[in-house]
Parts: sequence; C-alpha cells; structure tokens
Amino acid sequence: MAGMAITSIFEEDSLVPIALTSDALYLFSRLRGELFRTTSTGEPADGPYEHVSLAPLTSPFSLPGHGATYDIAQSRGVTAVSEYVYSDRGLIFTRKRWHRSPSIEHHRFLAPIPSPTKSGMYLLYSPISVPGQYLLLDVSNGNTLETPSAIGIPRFVFSDGSILTESARERWSIYDAGLVVLSGKGAPVCAASDFAIVRQASKEGDGFVLVRHSGQVPLHMGGGWVIVSAVASNSVVLAYAVHPILGQRVFRANPDTMTFTPWLSGGGTSELFSLGAHSTPIIRCTGVASGSRWRTPDVEYTGIFAPREDLEIRNVMVEGMPCVTLRHRTETATRLVVSLHGGPDSHELDDLRYGGMYRDLLDVGCEILIVNYPGSKSLGRGLQRVAWNNWESSARRVARAVARLTSDRHHVQVWLFGTSFGAWMALQIACHVAIDQIIALSPVLNVVEHLDRHRDTDQDFRIWAERRFGDHYRDRGEGQNQVLACPSPVCVLVPDSDEIVSPDSTIASVRLAQDAGRRWDLWMLPGTHYPRRAGDATIRWAALRRAFDVRTRGAQGDQGHPRG
Repeated sequence: MAGMAITSIFEEDSLVPIALTSDALYLFSRLRGELFRTTSTGEPADGPYEHVSLAPLTSPFSLPGHGATYDIAQSRGVTAVSEYVYSDRGLIFTRKRWHRSPSIEHHRFLAPIPSPTKSGMYLLYSPISVPGQYLLLDVSNGNTLETPSAIGIPRFVFSDGSILTESARERWSIYDAGLVVLSGKGAPVCAASDFAIVRQASKEGDGFVLVRHSGQVPLHMGGGWVIVSAVASNSVVLAYAVHPILGQRVFRANPDTMTFTPWLSGGGTSELFSLGAHSTPIIRCTGVASGSRWRTPDVEYTGIFAPREDLEIRNVMVEGMPCVTLRHRTETATRLVVSLHGGPDSHELDDLRYGGMYRDLLDVGCEILIVNYPGSKSLGRGLQRVAWNNWESSARRVARAVARLTSDRHHVQVWLFGTSFGAWMALQIACHVAIDQIIALSPVLNVVEHLDRHRDTDQDFRIWAERRFGDHYRDRGEGQNQVLACPSPVCVLVPDSDEIVSPDSTIASVRLAQDAGRRWDLWMLPGTHYPRRAGDATIRWAALRRAFDVRTRGAQGDQGHPRG
C-alpha cells in the first residue's frame, strides 16, 4: 500500500497531525505507518492528501509539533539521530548527530519524548532487565535522567525537571529527585511545559484532570456540558464537549484560570490533537452536512468529504431522548431510518460513520433519526442510569419516539439500524412498533449468551453487567425467546473474526429464527467487530449499503456474502 492515496473516510480516520508549515499540514497514518501532507490551497490530482516518502529513513520517529522527523538508530555506545525537517515541498535532510548512549547490553532505545523546550527532546532507553531504570538522554546537552521501571514508562519531562510516567495499570506519577511527588488514576493524553492532561476512563463517563508538580485540577464545565476529550498547549486548554439539547462544541480555557468559554460550534463531531507545548492544537471536524476538515485558529484544510449545503442536521429531544435528525432541505422523505449506536455506554451525534453511508441514505429518499436511547453515555447521568435493570422500558420509549415521528412526517416505511448492542435494542423496539426492516451490524442478538460469555472471563465486565442488568437475562431460554419474539424481517451482517460478539452465537440466533419461519438473512463479512483494515472496511460499508439498497432501489452489489 506504500504511496497509495487516502481515498476513504476510514483511512482518513487513522491520520494524526504531527506538524504545520506555512502552507502544509503533515499527518501520520496509524493504519499504514506512512506520512502524508495536505495544503489549504489547491488539491492534488489523487485527493486532498499527498503521500510523502520516508525513504531512505530506516527507523523514523516523529514528535507532534516538532519541525522534523528523526531517523534514530542505536549501536554500541552511540545513538545516531538524522534530522529531516518539514517544508512546503516535503522532507529535507538537514543534519546527523551522534550521541553517547548507554550500553546496548543493558538498555535499548525505545523512542524520543518531548522536552519542555521548543525543539528539544530526550532519547528514552528501556532497561533490558526488569526491575531496572529507564534512562532519558537530553540531546541538547548530553545530561541523563533516570526513573525506576516500577512506576511506569516516562512520557514527558516538565520544565522543572520532574518526569510524568504512565504505568500499565492506568496510573500516572510525577517523579522528581528520586521520589514520586504525585500520582493518580488515568493515562496521560498530552503535556505542555509544566502540566499535562490526564484522561480517567470510565464506562459511566470519562474524566479529565490537569496535573502539575503542585497538584491536580479536574476539568469541568457546567450547564449540562460533558467533556469527551481534551488537549492543551502552554497557552490554551481545548475541550470537546457534548450536551443533550445543544449538541456538541469545542471550548477553550486559559491553563492558569481553567474557565472554559465556547470557541467552535457546528461542523459535527470534533477530534482534538496536540501539537506539543508550543503550538496550538489541531481540530478535526466530521459531519454529515459539513463534511470532513482540519482546523486551526487561522487555517482550514478540507478532507475526503466536501460540505453539502442541501442537507439539514438538527439536534432534537424526542420522548426525553437526545436525538439527531438528518434530512434533505428540499426533498420529502418517504422512509425513516432509525439508527441505534452500540455500547450501550456510548453515544452518537452528527458524524460521518459507516463510511459516510448516511449521505447515501438521504440521497435515496430517507430521513434518519439517530437515537441516544436510555443507557447512552455522556448525555446526562439520569439518561444513562434510567435504563439499568429496565431495558424493556427503554425499548418502549424509543418505540413511542418512532411512532410519533412517523405520524408527524407521514413516512411510508420505517427501518431500524442497530450496531452491536444497538441491534439487540432494535429487536426489542420492533415488538412495540411496526418496523418494516431491521439491519443488524456486528450484532448482539442473544444478550443472555453475550453476557454469560464475558461474565465468565472478565471480572470488570461482570461488575459492569451486574450494575446494568442485575439478575435479568440469565436464563438461556430467555435469550432465544427474545430472538423469536421479533416480528420484523432482519438482515444480519456478521464479521467472521468478531472478538467482542461471538459469531457462532449470532449465526445460531439467525438459524433459530429461520427455522421458526422468520424472515432473517445472514451475511458473513471479513474482519473484527469494528474493521481494523481498509480492505475489511471497504467490504463492510459496501455490504451495508447493499443491505439498504436491496430494500430501496433493488440495486445489487458484489460485496458481502449472503448465507441462508
């Protein structure tokens, strides 16, 4: 795949900004391990992203915000660092330096990590034997710092010489003068010269904390806004937050006062990327109408999907649930597609999911209702917890919302589209409102088998399941009865290597329904629960479009494999 163009939103999703020049944004592909650039003026013939060759680099490393990519190789007693600076024309070799390094028999070069100075960095060496000491070599002066391996891997060095580390147990520590002066739960996201942002992951809502040598401050904003992600530089902290009524927005704060004010709104879902301590972070925005783009305070770079002015996106509350409606501005839709996210500890707002498929549905006469059903995360603790041990009530609530919208809009057909846990919700909803078709992707169908499978192997999952399902859904017969109770036709798309939901369980549920005379179709697809390879994603999104097309335009495709 070396040198091939970025042609899909799936591939664009893997890009990470690493540097800005006067007219170009450089991005690294986590999917390919390759470098690309895009400009704000003009567009290459093969799309917005131009491949940048890393030849003749053999061990390239990049630090976000640095003006260069480094080729780093350790040999006996010496580590060689070649520097290739970013320019508006590509990478330009500037110099090669040799640094005295620890013995290769005792320490192995791991990666560069940023120093608090603008262009400085440390070379990080991991101990061969554990327990041992990590060594950090300052390339500017040759000085060395040490941290014990027992407290985790060094991630950042602050301006006062203290070191932020991260352990495998999702804990961070600040190490200074041979002592751990501060520690806590979470994983470092990014760092400025004298503080870092730490994410504390939780199924009930992530928390973010600003940590520095003197203490830690939780990131918080009132008014019903919930922070989903956060990054920082020396001069600003950015937070992407969601709201059950107002949707989504990017806020900013001064690191010294930590008072957030609105900055960017609209444009769909935002991803935040740090460019180090000395550069303003980059924002990526993706939305059904707004398309995909990269934003800085001064420049905007267009992505794979251009904006669409003919589409209307609205955040609405339906039956007390935060929803998003997607419609053509001028055309009348005859079909309603209700989209149910997975999780259930997740949420969905305006975004370019499923390879941008929502646009295709809008173009064939559909209106889309994205429902954040009871049990969804980050849109209010009450909404999330009201579903626990009461999923039947949640299904009835969504059914009422579907019936209400269908009556108001006079839709001829209603489909449910559920992914993972959302597919199970779709089966329950169809028992309470007339549904013409269900499309289930990577689906949980028999929730009893799914819960049992993970309860037996994962203690954290067992605790999670007890809080949300209690003693319900323990009888295997109940799981089968729920499958048989669904009166609607179901098209089931199953990844053959799904590591989250057992393909065997899903296939068995489909066979059970078919043997009972239900109209269920089974399509097998390559890949994992969510695709990890571009080829698998291409096949999956094409199959998903085909599943909808069969029931809208009668179009036939050649991707995906119907069975039974």
